[in-house]
This record gives sequence, structure tokens and C-alpha cells, in this order.
Amino acid sequence: MFSEHSEKLSKGSVVLELFTSQGCSSCPPADALLETIKDSYPDNVFVLSYHVDYWNYIGWKDPFSSKEFSNYQRAYASKFNSASIYTPQLVVNGRTHFTGSDASKVYDRTQEPDSYLPKSIAISNLRRANGNIDFTVTSETKAHLITVVLVIEHRETEILRGENRNRTLSNSNIVVSRDVMSNTTGGAMRITIPKLVQ
Repeated sequence: MFSEHSEKLSKGSVVLELFTSQGCSSCPPADALLETIKDSYPDNVFVLSYHVDYWNYIGWKDPFSSKEFSNYQRAYASKFNSASIYTPQLVVNGRTHFTGSDASKVYDRTQEPDSYLPKSIAISNLRRANGNIDFTVTSETKAHLITVVLVIEHRETEILRGENRNRTLSNSNIVVSRDVMSNTTGGAMRITIPKLVQ
């Protein structure tokens, strides 16, 4: 995971994936908790905010929402043998999930040594040009695939309609692009910057 302003090296980390929506009245506490976690564990806890699109019908179209992210959440539901999907849902290292506003569970998972992923992935030679970000990945993991995401570090949005109307919502590490790439040690990779953030 990286933003356009930084490079990240993980030597033991926890990845928290929050499925959320600006159209969901239950989501702002989870969004706020995710931001607190990001600030509290800047070196080894990586937080990702995936905005789903299935709340858009209720009156507010989340500008960061994507059908792709809703389908990604559905893939998790299949993995977890869940009959339905919901927001806010937090997935830890792709292994467990619970309600994203449950602070006690979030802090428990981020402090348990067993939750940490031991392998490291280094991103270097980060270059932005012609609507793309080029970079080099060096990985110790033997996994065949690496997921790379591009995030907006922080954004505040005035909500005009829907369940959160007349509120200003704060979102952190908003995923705007997600690619699954082949893991080649020392390999050059590229991710396209969506028009949303160009």
C-alpha cells in the first residue's frame, strides 16, 4: 500500500480493510476509528478504506464508491461463508472480520503478535508520470501475487443527501485503485492513476 506522497516498508504488519459508504449512517464511527488507528500505528498497521456502491440508491452517491469494491467484499463473504455483506465491515489480514466500529476488537487485533504478517515488501523508485505511477517491488514473500492499491490519504466531504445529509464526513486512506500483480522479486510495476485523483 502506498500513497503518492510516501513509500512503505513492512517488516511485520497488520492490514485492516474497512468496507464503508458515505451513504451509511452507521459508517462514520468506523471511519473515525480507522483514522485513529492509522495515526496510532503509522509504521506497521496499514488501513484501507473501500467505499462500496450498494448504498448509493438511498439518496447520496458516494464519490469514492465502486462496484469493483462491492464485488471484492462479496468475494470475502464467500470466503467467510457469510450469507450477506454489510457496512461497516472490517477485515483483518484477509482472515477474520467483524463490525468496523468495534474499537475493542480492532485494538485487540492490532496488538496481538499472532496478527502480524512476517514477510516484508519494499516499494522503491516511485515515479509519477503520464497518468501512471511506476515503482519497483522487492519482496520476501513467496506468494505468487501481490495486491497494490492507490489511496487518497485524507478527504472531507459535505454530504447533501441520504442518511448522513448535512454532515461533513472525514475519510482516510480511501482506495481509488486496486490491482493484483505478479510477484517478481525486484520487479518493475505500474499502476494507473484514476481520473478521480489526476
